[in-house]
Amino acid sequence: MLRLERKDKSGRRNAGAGLLRAGTLMLALAAPAQAQDLTVLRLNTFPNATNLALHMGIANGVFEKRGIRIDLRFTQNSEAQRNGLAKGEFEIAYSAVDNAVAMVELAKHDVIIVAGGDGSMNEFMIDLAGPYQGGGIFVMREWARANGPLLERFLAAYVEATRMALAPANRAQAISLIAGRLKQDPAVAERTYDEALTKPGGLAPDAKFDLEGFKAVLQLRAEIEGQWNGKPPAPERYIDLGYYERAQKLAGVR
Repeated sequence: MLRLERKDKSGRRNAGAGLLRAGTLMLALAAPAQAQDLTVLRLNTFPNATNLALHMGIANGVFEKRGIRIDLRFTQNSEAQRNGLAKGEFEIAYSAVDNAVAMVELAKHDVIIVAGGDGSMNEFMIDLAGPYQGGGIFVMREWARANGPLLERFLAAYVEATRMALAPANRAQAISLIAGRLKQDPAVAERTYDEALTKPGGLAPDAKFDLEGFKAVLQLRAEIEGQWNGKPPAPERYIDLGYYERAQKLAGVR
């Protein structure tokens, strides 16, 4: 039981000091509870510079402000990532959206792409093929349906983290994160940021999904791999951008 009063030298009760101690104790007890209230989301991706927005968001508490703690996991190949998502080893995958298409077409898993992310840092592809959707965020459709508000909070935080990563004022921190997380020489990290991530084909502003770019992905898959008898299907088969659109409202549409 807390005692909220004490006597001073004159014998009078001093409630202020006791209240101060009680308040401090209550704050100390509340801090762990707040940390426990965070929802853990396991996110699997490749260890490369396209993850800058994730690192920026984690470093600056952007996801935590939305009640989320990111458990960031790295994969060394696409097959392991696809299998892991299908088995429920993690909730969210971020990599080339072609992987989501492969999960649907080859493994017959019900996967949806819910946001963009980057153009694979390949400006040459954009000169050659026009708009091109490289990396994006995809999840199992069943999980998305069961966790819609949580997914939208995550996407809102990711949009905010992407804005932060591309803001010129945060250039120094962005370069430092690239160098530290990828163990790159700072000079290499600087070139990666300036010449790859912030140029066409780099990080997509607001993690926007490029529908025309995704059509190009499907067209190339049809032409090169001969799927669908050379005629790509409608892109709506693989995407559900409703979660992203609601997330943008949370983040504040620009």
